[in-house]
Amino acid sequence: MKVTRHGDIHEFWTQVAPLYEQDPIRHTIALTVLKRVRDGHGFGDADPIMITIRDQDDDKLTGALFCTPPYPFGLSAMPAETAEPVAQFLVAEGIRPTGAFGEPAVVEAFATALHELTGVTSSVSADQRLYRLAEDEFAPPAGVPGKLTMAMRDDLDLLIRFRREFAIAVGHEADANNAEQAVRAFFESGGGQAFWRVDGRAVSMAAANKPQEGMSRIAAVYTPDAERGHGYGSAVTAGVSRWAIDQGASDVVLFTDLANPISNSIYQRIGYRPVMDVVEVTFTEANPPR
Repeated sequence: MKVTRHGDIHEFWTQVAPLYEQDPIRHTIALTVLKRVRDGHGFGDADPIMITIRDQDDDKLTGALFCTPPYPFGLSAMPAETAEPVAQFLVAEGIRPTGAFGEPAVVEAFATALHELTGVTSSVSADQRLYRLAEDEFAPPAGVPGKLTMAMRDDLDLLIRFRREFAIAVGHEADANNAEQAVRAFFESGGGQAFWRVDGRAVSMAAANKPQEGMSRIAAVYTPDAERGHGYGSAVTAGVSRWAIDQGASDVVLFTDLANPISNSIYQRIGYRPVMDVVEVTFTEANPPR
């Protein structure tokens, strides 16, 4: 098995695109994140870490993983059986992952391999479920006061504030720090950002990525505390889901926090159906550097 680090996003993408594009739903994070990096928007000042895994005998690509610091490694295309050689490579390269995100069995194998090599421990920071919209079961909520409005650049300040509040609410400090960058990147990429407005007042927000390989992911669904309990979150989610379909998406997906039964139930009422569970873990060094 040959593990290789790549320094150029375009060269890396040329190699891994067939791997990720063969299953856009499973690799939804990889597709959108790597597209944003290719477009030059990035996720902070640090360069991305991009790894390919190839068969030693025939040089066939068997897996890939990546990280955009300070975010965790995305393992959706890393086979569990490659966890040990990948971990050995990262340690040899002086790379210390802060976390990992992917299917539970893969993340567990990766965490175990790192622990055996370095003593690093892992803790679950999020248990999530990926849902896909069943278009023939799509049922936008009825009777919710207000209407959907797609955000424009004049809404930049409000979008940034809502994004930052959303990130703080879900405990994602990095997202809070990068809220403005995320909003601007959505505009540049052609993604849709929307508000649900009542009498002109924005009461909820959601966004949808521009479709890639027929896939669009709903993100940053947020309703301020004072506006909750009226169906606004469901309405704005349904609205941007329809926007994604109108843009050509055949697969509209979203992640939910399994610890939040309300969001899991309301998305299912709209027509979203479970696809797979994923987990995010945070790594803590046994003897952190002083």
